[in-house]
Amino acid sequence: MEVSGGHASEIGTITASSSCQIASTELKALPSSVEDSTQVASELLGLAPVESFLQSYASANADYALLNLGTEGSVWTVTYSGCPISGYGSGVATGATVSAELNASTGELLGNVASSPSSTACPGSSQSQPIGTAFAAGNPIATRCYGTSLTFAMNGCKGGDYVYNLTIETAGATFANVLWEVKTASGGIYVLAGPGGFSIINIAGIVVAQSVNFAAGDGMAMTASFSTFSASATACNGAPCSSSTPFSSIYTIEIDMGTANPAGQGLSFVTVGTDGYSGTTSLALP
Repeated sequence: MEVSGGHASEIGTITASSSCQIASTELKALPSSVEDSTQVASELLGLAPVESFLQSYASANADYALLNLGTEGSVWTVTYSGCPISGYGSGVATGATVSAELNASTGELLGNVASSPSSTACPGSSQSQPIGTAFAAGNPIATRCYGTSLTFAMNGCKGGDYVYNLTIETAGATFANVLWEVKTASGGIYVLAGPGGFSIINIAGIVVAQSVNFAAGDGMAMTASFSTFSASATACNGAPCSSSTPFSSIYTIEIDMGTANPAGQGLSFVTVGTDGYSGTTSLALP
């Protein structure tokens, strides 16, 4: 449905195939009582990323989807975007976005509010390049963080935590071009039982860049680029590390999954393109 100028009209029907991330077999009937979109919008007001977006845009596109995924219950997914809806508008090359998932019955926020800056290229714009052309990860290995003295800040994982290690298979993007997420089999953001996060490790085993250290109960999704970099003058291929450092095969990705064993849950590592890149790539985690 499209709502424009206070009038609603049907623009098409979406169907899901067995190859779709949200397959029709996973969708359940909606419960008799859920919050409507106006209630959901009100509950998003006051959240810092949403307020920042609203202060930047006098008008924007909004995408609301109401689903009942069975395992996660009824969920509202909401995205506000400064970019045109695909096929409905043009002329804007870049735009900010904010997106969130909420429990449709209670309005409780699920995970974190994801956001991208106004410099992000709009999908389909001449400035946008699919992230899959410039970045891909592979060879995920499930292991543990062995060594009781190890810490997330110094080693990329806390001693005893569950870890995934990934290699860089396709390079070309820089550290600023990616935002990483871990998603569940039903497409939701994985919620940590204990602190964790994403790290980039160089060939010498030095942590060269890290996301924020997510707390227990946080959704595992980067809403901003890497927040910390190695202080070494030569840690990144003989140069200082920064957001403009390009990925290469000398780096590996370490994902600290916290204290709960994630193996066999059908999780996926998702890369979201940003800062000149669009789209996503997904890698199944064992």
